[in-house]
Amino acid sequence: MKRIIFLVLTICGAFPSATYAQDHLVSHRFIRNKVTEGYFMQKAGTTIPLDDYCINATEAKTWLYLIENRLPAETNRMPWWSELVPVPKVIPCTGISDSGCQADYEAYGACGSWLYDAGFDVNFATFNRQRVGGTTNPLWNPSAALAAQYCATLPPALQSVPPAMSTAIIRPDTSISETVINSAPDSAALVQSVIGTDTIALNGADSAFKVQVFSATASVWSGALNRCGVWACNNLVGNFVWMSASGEFAAPVTKTYYIGLAADDLFELYIDGILVAAMNNAAAAPEVSFLMWHILPVPLTAGLHTIEIRGRNTKPGPASLGCEVYDNTPAELNNAATIDDLHILFTTKDYRGKSLCRSQPVTSTQINQND
Repeated sequence: MKRIIFLVLTICGAFPSATYAQDHLVSHRFIRNKVTEGYFMQKAGTTIPLDDYCINATEAKTWLYLIENRLPAETNRMPWWSELVPVPKVIPCTGISDSGCQADYEAYGACGSWLYDAGFDVNFATFNRQRVGGTTNPLWNPSAALAAQYCATLPPALQSVPPAMSTAIIRPDTSISETVINSAPDSAALVQSVIGTDTIALNGADSAFKVQVFSATASVWSGALNRCGVWACNNLVGNFVWMSASGEFAAPVTKTYYIGLAADDLFELYIDGILVAAMNNAAAAPEVSFLMWHILPVPLTAGLHTIEIRGRNTKPGPASLGCEVYDNTPAELNNAATIDDLHILFTTKDYRGKSLCRSQPVTSTQINQND
């Protein structure tokens, strides 16, 4: 009798192979098909049986490159389909490339991490957002001291809002919600810049320029952009080029996923070749693009998706580009206390020690600008 029950539990052929919901087991045959499709990458020297028995966690680890902390902790439990998450692929740069290093800086994310509501404008002309993780969670915010330094005062030139805009805004150091509606084109980042001041960007002689870290070591400061930020190791790419990181990740099921990103100073995010979000107007005071970590809701179908995050520095000094894709609910993001609480499907941290693409060669003029 026990053997019959075991066979019923472990034979998966009765489930339809077209779509597997979160609470379904999957068969060896289905996994083989997914390897053929390119969804999974199979480890060398292994063989996946062509049968309808369910894959277990040990087999999954042995045969496939997976994000293993998504597999069940119980050794005897078979993984659900949503727990079989392939390791994201880093697409090597095939054009002009630079070695990628950690890009770490004290101001990054100082104004906290913010979750946007659905319906945000691609160019951030209109949006609603709320703070994630409160003000003291180092996973989302570097520190209260850095927030006070970079986010609590306004630069004199930005005390008033330009008249072409209709704006209601409260600084994130005093509120957990914010609404911005702009009537002028390409103006969103300018209004957002009143959220905080980037004093180091206004003073080229500031010694803070010299504290950025470019290395392959652990982050010196906390917060999301410091956790996954990456840039050319020598930081001599100039102020007129775009750096980019491209890759591929798998969405286990069809639903809304959340993509966190920021850059010093400009960014563009493409999913499956479509522009999803852009702060790419250098004339619109884009320092808010790195003072905050922007988390965007993006509906995705189950399966593989391409991602490209592009960043551009607009002034001498620190530079960074960061992106993470989360398979978490808004409540899980808000309550996450450690990196293990985040189900990360893609991160630019993987590009450290690998190559970043550059839009054009470095010139001597551009190098001199960063001296």
